[in-house]
Amino acid sequence: MGFSPGMVGLIGERVTGDYDEPRPRNRCPFHRGMDIGSSNTPKPFCAGIYGQVVAPLATGWGTIAVVPFGAPAATVQYLHCSSFAVSIGDVVAPWTILGMTGNTVPPGEDIPLIHLHIQVIEPGPGRHPCWERNYADPALFDL
Repeated sequence: MGFSPGMVGLIGERVTGDYDEPRPRNRCPFHRGMDIGSSNTPKPFCAGIYGQVVAPLATGWGTIAVVPFGAPAATVQYLHCSSFAVSIGDVVAPWTILGMTGNTVPPGEDIPLIHLHIQVIEPGPGRHPCWERNYADPALFDL
C-alpha cells in the first residue's frame, strides 16, 4: 500500500503524473514522484503517514519533508506547497494537515497547474544516472 489521493486527503482528485514517466522537456527526463491534482485550486492535504517533519521546509520548491516512523531511512517530500501548517520537529499523524497544494517553483522553472507532488527518497544510488538520489515509487512505498 502506497500513497494515493485519498490517503493524503485529496478525495475525489486523481493522479496526474506517475513515477518514472518520461518528462522529455526536463533536465532529467524521468519523473521522480507522483503528482496529484487539486482541481487547479489550493487545497489542504495531510501527511498520510506517521512521522516527523525535517528540513527542508519551504525552499524554492515549496517542500515539506517527513521522515516516516515506519521507514526511518526514507524521507517523504511533498512539493509545490502554497502554504505550510507544520514546522521542523513536528510529529505528524496520517490525518495531520501539512499545508496547501500549489504551484511553487524557483524562479525560471515552470509547472502546469496547482497540484501536489510526492516523492520518496531512500538510501542508495539513483535509478537513473541523472537522479542524484534514490527515488522510490510513492504508489508502491511500504508505509
